[in-house]
Amino acid sequence: WYQSCPLSSFSTERFVQTQYDYQAETAGAAAIIYDPASASLGSLCLKAFRLSDNFMKFMAKKKRTSALTAENVAQFKINHTNILEEIPVKLHNSELSKALLCELARGDNGTSSFEKLD
Repeated sequence: WYQSCPLSSFSTERFVQTQYDYQAETAGAAAIIYDPASASLGSLCLKAFRLSDNFMKFMAKKKRTSALTAENVAQFKINHTNILEEIPVKLHNSELSKALLCELARGDNGTSSFEKLD
């Protein structure tokens, strides 16, 4: 699943609960975070996160209906550095998309070799 949020302000209780639900169902689940503010400045910002194993165990032991309080978090020695794990993101383009980008960079405007023969 993904979330779009400006200036990477995604770490909320709702985000943690949603990620926990996904990760409890599918062990490899991760959240993709997209920052449109960075994109508007010309920099693509995509990050992937998942809850740490320790935090998943903490959430599994708690009752789902109880609120996430500072006292509960302190009891399990959870802090802001060990709730989420960042997963490296690698983007790959297909060879066809690379060829299209090269043609666009040359200024062919999408004309094919066959159209040039007419």
